[in-house]
Amino acid sequence: MAGRSEKNKKSPFTAILIVIIIVCLAVIFALKVLPEITKKENTDQTSAVSQETSEESDSSSKDNQTEAKEELEDTITYKGKKYKYNNHLTNTLILGIDKASNDGVEIGSAEAGQSDSLYLISVDRVTEKVTQIKIPRDTMTRIEKFYNDGTSAGYSTDHISLQFGYGDGKFESCKLTKEAVENLFYGIRITDYCAVNMDCITALAALAGEVKVVVPDDSLEYKYPEFKAGEEVTLTEENTEIFVRSRDTDTTQSSIARDGRQNAYIDAYMELTKQRASEDIHFLTDIYETIEPYMTTNMNNGQFIKLLDQIVFNSEREVLQLPGEGVETELYDEYHVDDDALYEMVIDVFYTEVE
Repeated sequence: MAGRSEKNKKSPFTAILIVIIIVCLAVIFALKVLPEITKKENTDQTSAVSQETSEESDSSSKDNQTEAKEELEDTITYKGKKYKYNNHLTNTLILGIDKASNDGVEIGSAEAGQSDSLYLISVDRVTEKVTQIKIPRDTMTRIEKFYNDGTSAGYSTDHISLQFGYGDGKFESCKLTKEAVENLFYGIRITDYCAVNMDCITALAALAGEVKVVVPDDSLEYKYPEFKAGEEVTLTEENTEIFVRSRDTDTTQSSIARDGRQNAYIDAYMELTKQRASEDIHFLTDIYETIEPYMTTNMNNGQFIKLLDQIVFNSEREVLQLPGEGVETELYDEYHVDDDALYEMVIDVFYTEVE
């Protein structure tokens, strides 16, 4: 079974490129921080899956009935109003994986890594409105688990980040995660997916070059005096990881401050990117070619570049987060979804009211 992380204690985004950058930065966090705070290794939990499943098998069918969300129909009535699913939407799932390479990974081996960043991007092809929904990695939902031999061990509620790990690290992992997200969102249709692994980090840093950032807080000053709140600093391949990853683990909620630094870097990176894209019509293609060796996607390069262009230069966008709350358990952080609020979000984003 893929490993879970122990208690892991955004400024508007302007493009799918931002999501990919976030994904790659999150990989840095997962690569360097999570190993320090993980109580169980992947192999330990993999060997335990057969025991867990045997204990859960008697109640599995009942649990699955309650865990699986009731799918919404194409036409629904809610609070006295009629709604129809918007067939003009293209829904894309973006994943950031905490592993460098997944060559030769077999289903059930639990060696595919975890999706530490999950974003659902919805584009209305008629109105061109873009909606981005962040899905916390610790979201508790229904996922499919597998034995080491690749056979299904059934479904149970667990961290959504684990679903990717039960696949092959590529297309099967993406499909498994896509299905879990579709179920979480009451059966909405996700047509496209893109998973980026950690090898992309260096390539993106090289593409960015020097990025000037205003330090948003003093959360790093205790160790790095140059990162004083309010100061403008120049981030390069040498110090970007420190700026976006480091945190004081002895400080409560230190990851929140780290998120602020991450957002500051992303904003600055995007300003630089938008400038270059406006000066060079081939820059979006360069971005795709830079990322392509490190990602798994069912989109061809034409679709991907069109989506980049559509989002980068589109002014109408909405940034949302999966509604719910973080809950600290004895061993792990969990994110519990507010089902009522999510139901209304799904109707608002993916449906249109029928007159």
